[in-house]
Amino acid sequence: MWGCGQNTFDIQLNDQPKNGFGSIEPLKGTILTLFTINCTNWFDQDEIKDYLIYGISFKRNKRILLAYSTNSIICLRLPTNVHLIVQIRNTFDCSTEFPLSSIVNNFDMKLLNEHANIREQLMKIVNNFTITTLNDIKYHSSILSILTETTSELTRKTSINTLNKSSQLSNYLKSTENQFSYEDTLFIATQIIQCVTHIHTSLNGPLQKRMEFLQSDLPEINDDNDFYSTDNY
Repeated sequence: MWGCGQNTFDIQLNDQPKNGFGSIEPLKGTILTLFTINCTNWFDQDEIKDYLIYGISFKRNKRILLAYSTNSIICLRLPTNVHLIVQIRNTFDCSTEFPLSSIVNNFDMKLLNEHANIREQLMKIVNNFTITTLNDIKYHSSILSILTETTSELTRKTSINTLNKSSQLSNYLKSTENQFSYEDTLFIATQIIQCVTHIHTSLNGPLQKRMEFLQSDLPEINDDNDFYSTDNY
């Protein structure tokens, strides 16, 4: 004779971080201004894991990861024309998003070549970054997308270093196949594709006379012209 029984299960849902807020100072600056983001009084019984700063582009409505930290106070420089959101995660990756106050971040009116040289130096630094975690690869791919977005400010060296870093990220992503979620993989792949597209536009712009050659590229261009000159044969 078969008997009937009952089982009772208690399911506890993971609560998201709560009771906090975020602020940013100053509220006005340029792309060279060091902004401070303060994530205050966030609480979670499972402990706060980290804070991620996302920027949403006004022009393309895309989300880019600008910075992440386990520290509640984050200092960073910001691109222009982005709406800022802080994502607060607990140790189980349950998260809360908090929009920051709007800031006025003007484009610094220095010469185009000065900005190009800054990007070139930044890219040299990024090229030396190591990759050990998922956040690393998300952060690096976002940085590449940001650094290459203004295609008129990309020197040859910047483009080459960026392509090398993109290849490194792609190989790392392939070697860790099935270890990341679909959403994370899509995010990283999208950033890399956008970066390569930016470089393609940058390289073709001067050739199609849609953009000027940057000053630092002129010696290399002259060397190329000398190399291919018929006088050398």
